[in-house]
Amino acid sequence: MHSHQDPAIRPCAAWLSAPHPAPHPDTGDLLSPLPNRDELLTPKEAAAELRVHHLTLKNWRSTGFYDLPYIKMGSKVYYRREVIEDAKLNGLKKAKSTPEKEASPQ
Repeated sequence: MHSHQDPAIRPCAAWLSAPHPAPHPDTGDLLSPLPNRDELLTPKEAAAELRVHHLTLKNWRSTGFYDLPYIKMGSKVYYRREVIEDAKLNGLKKAKSTPEKEASPQ
């Protein structure tokens, strides 16, 4: 039987030459290790720390208004404790805005 390789799934040269994480010694998984649960906050916990409503965090996630990284595992959202602590100490940083498209004449 002839084996056929789909060119769409063949890695490109840039990907092959880029550094990649080492595989996990037990599982062989190439993903970075997940943080401990103690290092993660739910949106409600993070909102309480920042003294905002948890729906405000949801709004910030959907609009990208603030540069506040989060982790999504399935449908669950978490914030790293260190990110929230940094935001409390140094303030929230607005996300870098993208230039608005110029209105074209009609």
